[in-house]
Amino acid sequence: MRNVVFALLCACVLAGSIVSSGCASNGSGSGSTPAPVTSDLCPITYQPKCGANCCDYSAVCVDDGTGTKICATKCGASAECPPAKGCCTALKNNATGQPESYGACMPAGISNSQNCRCKTAAECPGGTCGESTNTSGNPTGLAVCVPIDGQPYHGCLAGSVCNGGYCCVNITGTDSSICQEPCHDDSQCGGAKCSMFTSGSCGGAPGGCQ
Repeated sequence: MRNVVFALLCACVLAGSIVSSGCASNGSGSGSTPAPVTSDLCPITYQPKCGANCCDYSAVCVDDGTGTKICATKCGASAECPPAKGCCTALKNNATGQPESYGACMPAGISNSQNCRCKTAAECPGGTCGESTNTSGNPTGLAVCVPIDGQPYHGCLAGSVCNGGYCCVNITGTDSSICQEPCHDDSQCGGAKCSMFTSGSCGGAPGGCQ
């Protein structure tokens, strides 16, 4: 009974529209060499298997975009992934809807809703490192690759005008400029934080939601 309860506690995550679930293994490794199993649960940990395999401790079980479950290496940003799987795909917790603290190394383009986690613009070919937003358009605090098109929380060119009254702001400590919503305090940011600008203002507001 104890093992069954533990198995039910296995967390589920969502990659764009792709459902995935955490899966540990009975050994260690790189995440690219899963250990075959024959039962419905992985040995020792008794967590659900990932397709026909058990993922190792550095991997997460995800849908590869075709309905097949695979073990993908966990990552924090796309620079940590190998070229063939160069997108550190952002994952959401299926229970809470909040971003997971890690992503999964996968090929870019597996889903229209795929977001690639980043720390610098260099990780985003043809774009920049911006910020993901929720269904209300508010920033989530998760840095992902976005196009440079002047749309809210997408990239912009320094000194340019963003759409919707947003302001082009250089993110301190990075090489990215993104369009942020102006704010005076957190109450205007829909759950996000109002970060004060180090200099200047945006439409009379001293900060931007991020």
